[in-house]
Amino acid sequence: MDFVKLIESAAATTGGVVKGAESCLDAATPCSDWDVKELGNHMTGFLAYSAAAATKNTPLPEGGEAPDFTAGDWSATYHDLADKLVAAWSTPGSMEGETVFGPGPLAAQYAAGITLMELVVHGWDLAAASGQTVEYSPEVIAATKQVVEGAAAGSPDGFFHPPVPVGDGASDMDTMLALSGRAPSWSV
Repeated sequence: MDFVKLIESAAATTGGVVKGAESCLDAATPCSDWDVKELGNHMTGFLAYSAAAATKNTPLPEGGEAPDFTAGDWSATYHDLADKLVAAWSTPGSMEGETVFGPGPLAAQYAAGITLMELVVHGWDLAAASGQTVEYSPEVIAATKQVVEGAAAGSPDGFFHPPVPVGDGASDMDTMLALSGRAPSWSV
């Protein structure tokens, strides 16, 4: 899997969703604990976090109050951090060995996969919350589905909400969303 190309594609697609969500920061999202503003801050801050993990020698942000990325020109901030994210994962050696990601070391390729998953799943969350549709490439959806399947199997006690049933013939996107505990039919 070429995670750099997948991340680049997913980040660009999600960037279009961010632009369309700037006017509805108080709207509810499929992430029941977050409104659009909170989800947007999580998503945008995650770009910097993952870029730091990709370089392996940039200290990750420490505790304290996170900035409000949605204040001002959120779309421009998102795109700037997305460009830095892609550049960081494009750095030679970024996919090798381990990196600090979450509570401890993690295989760098798995961290890249989690990054892809965050972009796509939360990109869909943001689109659903803001009344938009989002279309990721079939390659991005297939790779994200593999990551979600692995994450769900590797952490049965809480990485996601329990899977949501979908009917036979569900699309890969709907199946992936359902595995991540999201109802593909969720809307505002």
